[in-house]
Amino acid sequence: MIVPGLNEPAARFDGVCAELAGAGLTPHVFLYPSKEWPIDRAALMLASHVEKEVLHGEQGRSLSVVGFGTGSLVARCYLSHYEVLPARRCVVIADPRHATDRYRGRKPGWLGHWRYGPAIAQLAAGPDGMLGRCGNPPVPYGVIVTGTTPDATADKCDNEAVRDSLYTPPTLLKGARAVIYDATSAQRAAAERAIQTYIAAFLQHGWFVEA
Repeated sequence: MIVPGLNEPAARFDGVCAELAGAGLTPHVFLYPSKEWPIDRAALMLASHVEKEVLHGEQGRSLSVVGFGTGSLVARCYLSHYEVLPARRCVVIADPRHATDRYRGRKPGWLGHWRYGPAIAQLAAGPDGMLGRCGNPPVPYGVIVTGTTPDATADKCDNEAVRDSLYTPPTLLKGARAVIYDATSAQRAAAERAIQTYIAAFLQHGWFVEA
């Protein structure tokens, strides 16, 4: 299940879907009206979509989740609040910073009506308002930190350079099974063949394989 970021069209994920299908997986893309739904409502509707349109109540099927940008927050909320067993794996693809960082401390109503809509207004309080884990109980997950290049000497799973971030807080990086960095922005990540390969590899093997 692919969960896009804000205002991303389904066609942007054709390459990812093709890569996953080639790996023997069945891709689905969940689209949601980001200007109307906050994160928690999007997660609720994702749960309903998965049950009705993907799993169809069939026993023994497993589900993996891939979240891009704000979609990674929706995916984490979904995995932590709804029974999705057997949830198999999750990949979070996001830039280290969030658009609301510069507006932190202002009233959520102002932020919501200024540009981004309810989905971002819910996040105005900062990282404390979002989960630092992925799944409840935790689901094996990997994090692709986009839009940045790491220090060559840094421990990828304990990156203190990312501190006050909604997308990739240190607690999320520390708990990840694998972390990898790419200079591409989260908005463009789905079109990058290297990132498509990373995603398919993690969902298949539980670890990133260098492209």
